[in-house]
Amino acid sequence: MDAELSKKNRAAFTAILDRIPGNSAACQRARMLAAMRQFEEVTTLEAMRFLDVYDPRPRVYELRREGYWIRTTYAMQPTESGVVHAVGAYSLAEHNSALTRPSRNEGWMQMALPWSPASLEGWVASAPA
Repeated sequence: MDAELSKKNRAAFTAILDRIPGNSAACQRARMLAAMRQFEEVTTLEAMRFLDVYDPRPRVYELRREGYWIRTTYAMQPTESGVVHAVGAYSLAEHNSALTRPSRNEGWMQMALPWSPASLEGWVASAPA
């Protein structure tokens, strides 16, 4: 985490937090957007620790609903205890210059989850009538 922060500079996160104070969802969205514009990407842990955005996932969802194209990838980052986790890393996509809202399916991908009809048998049998 410290190596990544050296690239981003913790003081820059503090400046964003000082420039956009407040605890409302709108303020948190503004901080996330400012950080994504300033840095190549902002991880979930960085948003929580340095931008005071306790749960960035709903803020990213709301920004997408406002028309921003936000890409989610994953980054490996250690927690304070030293355990490394795969965390979300959010970045603005190139489409943001136009700030047009994507169509319902454009730019989204549905993940295929492994399942089989046999895996549903117990659930269907126990479902209330």
